[in-house]
Amino acid sequence: RATVMPGFNEGHMHLFPGATELDHLSLAGVRGFDALGSAVRSFAATSDATLIIGETTDYTVIGVGEPLTRHHLDRMLPERPLLLYSPDHHTGWANTIALEQAGVLQGRKVGVGNEIVMSAEGLATGELREGLAIEPVLMLSGEGLRYRLGLSTGGDPLPPATAAERAAADYRNALHFLR
Repeated sequence: RATVMPGFNEGHMHLFPGATELDHLSLAGVRGFDALGSAVRSFAATSDATLIIGETTDYTVIGVGEPLTRHHLDRMLPERPLLLYSPDHHTGWANTIALEQAGVLQGRKVGVGNEIVMSAEGLATGELREGLAIEPVLMLSGEGLRYRLGLSTGGDPLPPATAAERAAADYRNALHFLR
């Protein structure tokens, strides 16, 4: 007799965005307000990016039961736009200057299933749920949405990535993580 069981594999891979995100701040394993603030400030001090982007921010980065807000991020980096992504990219958190520059501090209608989380005072908390809520802030990067090419359709991006965009996506380094 033999038993057949399903295999477990990672079938949800976005190589182009993953490769371009290698230039962003990695927050994998960072825990606590002080550690997060230190990582953000250190990265920002060496970056000339118009939008500081942090990747792989744990949903409980500052503590279980305490949601990350724009006020936390303002204390870390008040003078530059900051966007942090959760590991699954379905949630982002932005500081006040990023929300203001993106025109979403007072909220905005976004598509069904997307949300700019609002406080009781009528201002955004900084939590952005799903792509259409995150995109206005992401546009501050000057890169537009090019690094997310192909994610929404699953097909090849149109127009195709330029030679410079392909060069910026360090595929060899990204493939290292697949081994």
